[in-house]
Amino acid sequence: MKSIYLLFLTLLFCAAIQAQNTALRFDGTAESVTITNKPILNITDEYTIEAWIFAEEWKSLSWQGSIFTNDAHGTGDERGFAFRCGDNGKLSYVMGAGSEWNEVVSPSVMNEKQWHHVAAVVNNGTVTLYIDGQPAGSGTYPVSPTPCELAFTIGESTGFPGRVFNGIIDELRVWNVARTATQLADNATVDLTGSESGLIAYFPLNEGSGTTAGNRVDPSSSGTLLEMDNSNWVDGYTLPDFDVSVKNIGGIDRVNMTTRPIRISAEIQNVGTMSISDVEATIYLNGEEEVSETLEMTLLAGEALDYKFITPINLIDINNPEIEVVISHPDDANALNNSATKNLVTKQESFVNIFDREQHNFGSAGQNQTNTMVLPGDLSGYETLLLHIAVECPTGGCDPWDQAAQVWASNENGNMEIARYITPYGIACGPWTVDVTDFKSVLTGEVTFTSFVQVFGQSGWLVTIDLEMIEGISDYPHSKVTSIYQDDYHVYGDPGIEDDLDPVSLSVAGNTETSHLRVQVTGHGQGNTNNAAEFFAATHEVMVNGSKLADHFLWKDDCALNTCADQLGNWLFSRAGWCPGQEVIPAFFNTTDALNPGDNAEFDYELQDYTNLLNTGYNNSGHTEPFYRIHTFLVENSTSRFAEYTNLATTDFAYQVENLFITEAIGTIKNEGSIPVTNFTMKIFNEGELISEEDVEQTLMPGDEYDHFFDINDFGDFGGTDVYVEVLAEGDQNSGDNIYFSNIVLVSSNDVEVLSNFTISPNPSGRTINVNFENNLFAGQMLLYSVEGRVITQRIISNHQEAITVNNSGTYFIKVTDSSGKTATKKVIVIE
Repeated sequence: MKSIYLLFLTLLFCAAIQAQNTALRFDGTAESVTITNKPILNITDEYTIEAWIFAEEWKSLSWQGSIFTNDAHGTGDERGFAFRCGDNGKLSYVMGAGSEWNEVVSPSVMNEKQWHHVAAVVNNGTVTLYIDGQPAGSGTYPVSPTPCELAFTIGESTGFPGRVFNGIIDELRVWNVARTATQLADNATVDLTGSESGLIAYFPLNEGSGTTAGNRVDPSSSGTLLEMDNSNWVDGYTLPDFDVSVKNIGGIDRVNMTTRPIRISAEIQNVGTMSISDVEATIYLNGEEEVSETLEMTLLAGEALDYKFITPINLIDINNPEIEVVISHPDDANALNNSATKNLVTKQESFVNIFDREQHNFGSAGQNQTNTMVLPGDLSGYETLLLHIAVECPTGGCDPWDQAAQVWASNENGNMEIARYITPYGIACGPWTVDVTDFKSVLTGEVTFTSFVQVFGQSGWLVTIDLEMIEGISDYPHSKVTSIYQDDYHVYGDPGIEDDLDPVSLSVAGNTETSHLRVQVTGHGQGNTNNAAEFFAATHEVMVNGSKLADHFLWKDDCALNTCADQLGNWLFSRAGWCPGQEVIPAFFNTTDALNPGDNAEFDYELQDYTNLLNTGYNNSGHTEPFYRIHTFLVENSTSRFAEYTNLATTDFAYQVENLFITEAIGTIKNEGSIPVTNFTMKIFNEGELISEEDVEQTLMPGDEYDHFFDINDFGDFGGTDVYVEVLAEGDQNSGDNIYFSNIVLVSSNDVEVLSNFTISPNPSGRTINVNFENNLFAGQMLLYSVEGRVITQRIISNHQEAITVNNSGTYFIKVTDSSGKTATKKVIVIE
């Protein structure tokens, strides 16, 4: 499917190339531009910074290459923000909010010696990074930004000397509004007048000489060049006429890829100034070319495409595959951005690896890591979903403090904290297990996982997170979850801040049969009245429709029994709902009898009365203001679906063979959704080549099966044994079961004798395959190979029985050749 994220139209590019003429080059040591602080420039809850950058060389850490900053930490506890880059092309934005620094870091997607448009957008609790018009990372912050009264700086950190950008900066703009992606795209290559609504600072950097960088919005707040002269003025940004790039690889179904071929997608963007056609895209699997296709379309300047490859790839039985997508075009002037790579970590069956030893720190790695993957569109066949979380120490040791950490999941049904844990004091620990079955509705389809550790040290943690999916049918296989409260910094007991939560009204589904509340609350802050909120045992009230449903005693008194023992610090002490080095265990409250299906219901969480008499806010003297992290959810369960579900699945492939030639090919599909499906497309591939694509005018009711006889005139096109059959239907919500894999065994009359003289028992088999041979096959040869053609073992037949042990379950083939050269092949399924 094609979508336009950037609207860099050709006319805009041409105008920009004429208008932009100079920029400033920074040497990465001491050169910078300083701007006197004015309150209008201080960051607010709606704010945008954007610029063009050209890195001569990336600093080793993402926070070292400052673009535009107003950050400091000192006796006055200044905070502010820093927009920066480094670490092989990562973009970073950090902002002070209350007593914390909150950082968002992009993946490494920018190249040295190439112009990139970068932006950071703050929008009422969220921060989003953009690189070349594409979203490149996002995060949240708990309270309003904390401004810094020191100067603003271009090219270096305000309060942390030495964090200097090495390269060219052009067209720096600051807005007191949250600019949309379209607004950023429409104006990225256009000169501004300085009078645009919301624009509060604009440094076009077009002076070309001198020691002043003019601010077109407010000349009295222009910049002064430090340690710089006329030699620092260089040509401004230019873009090549033809430049196409790969931004990311997606569409990988992490569950179905273990049993079926899958199709993958790649984000491809034209970042040149001219339209480009017939781009070639190639998939490499573990360094070997797998698929190559030509995009028979035209990409306009700035246009982005989520290209889904036509040909499936087979990852069955391939451990830890590396997938690379490379694009090429004869006119492409920049090869630096022509490829993207994704490494997949495979674990035991039913485990999906989400993060594998991903570092989190207050440095190059950042506090947030994200990973987007495809999960099955229907989880009703899974009885339990478990999240396993473990932390290890990076080089230099673990962070010494107990830090709050969260795992978020986001899809079209919402963005929710599915698990919370607290890191131990300075040692590796885990795995901890959190039951996340309640979140089935946000763990389907394309899911973006975010792992966050609020860590302020450079060492931090290596985090591994796995999702275990246990098959089975529960009493209520269908569920949906709705967020009630999501607050990571709810100040408690400050007389100047209202801490009562507002009641929330929700609609209860008409088919809800059981329901419950999932309450994930922990208390933080110490050195206050009653040492709240971390060391304060409080009883809060869970309210439904104005009446108390239950008391919630927020206290955990078994920290000394923690499996993560022998930590540093005060890990033995009881706390408000958590222990260092342990998962946060949610509280559950049954609401089945309190809710009427089809009606509205009001929910509230009443905090116990409390006043902090010692101080308000963090004063850097041993006090951290009391606050709660409050995330609560309504979970509804049913034996029927909460929404319509569209899904056609390919379930079988059959064929007829006559004298080593295929004479018939039949694909079987089934409507495994909840609504009728009318009209769909059937495809058949052989050895990676599309043999036939056929539209079917047929209506399948839920549960119906259909056998499709492919209309193939010349079966001689089948040049190999691997066959993929695929069904495509509009609106299909579970693409992972669309493709069926089969291995064709061609048997002639000459081979029948060989075929009848060896047997496999049992079949399906366990990990040990038993093959039995008649005497007339002695001195012949037996070959065992996997579905992708990898030879497992090869033996001379000398016994009546051979026992072969394989490491993994899956599909295998045994080929036998007798002493006269006659051959036959049989398939064996290993299921345990």
